[in-house]
Amino acid sequence: MKKFTLIELLVVVAILGILSSILLPSLSKARDKAKQAVCLSNQRQVGLASLSYINDNNNYAPSDDAEVGTGATGGKQYWYMRLIPAYLNEGKLGPEGPSDVQQCPTANTIKNVWDSTIAMNSHLTGDVWGPQKSISKATLQETMLLMDSYIFFRAAWTSGFELSKLTQETPQTRIARHSGKANVTYLDGHGTAISYKSLLTMSSDNHTFWDPEQ
Repeated sequence: MKKFTLIELLVVVAILGILSSILLPSLSKARDKAKQAVCLSNQRQVGLASLSYINDNNNYAPSDDAEVGTGATGGKQYWYMRLIPAYLNEGKLGPEGPSDVQQCPTANTIKNVWDSTIAMNSHLTGDVWGPQKSISKATLQETMLLMDSYIFFRAAWTSGFELSKLTQETPQTRIARHSGKANVTYLDGHGTAISYKSLLTMSSDNHTFWDPEQ
């Protein structure tokens, strides 16, 4: 039986090293793409639950604070708590929310009831940045309902929509955490990934992307 010489072994090791350097980035991209797909699937589930709520509540989304939101009913709650149990299954943290499908596999793990890796459009939830708005006048295929959240923020708003939050935080906390893109679900129910460069062009409060009445 012929034995490998030292030179032959070095050649094999070199070839394996080259193959690894070629394949690993591809495998990493494939893994990131799979996580992005799971995240978007989860977000769409939350989106469908939210749209069912909106349909049952006179065109108003679930409010993040009953004392602010026009369409809110019952005590002070986070918007996703209003979806449980009628529209979304209860998560690991119980009826105080959030549901398990609000966990993006790329983001940090949700550990508190006030955390979410999915943010709802603040024009719809109603919060300190303004009252709720009805979707009755919305361009459904252009107005954002949900998107990947910054850190664990429950609501997305234009004053927090800037380059540092989109791209310069860690992958677990930035908005555009999927290879420079963020998952977005619209009021017509469709979801897609949008690049941070495109998102920056939508940063105005008066943009259709944010404001259902534009």
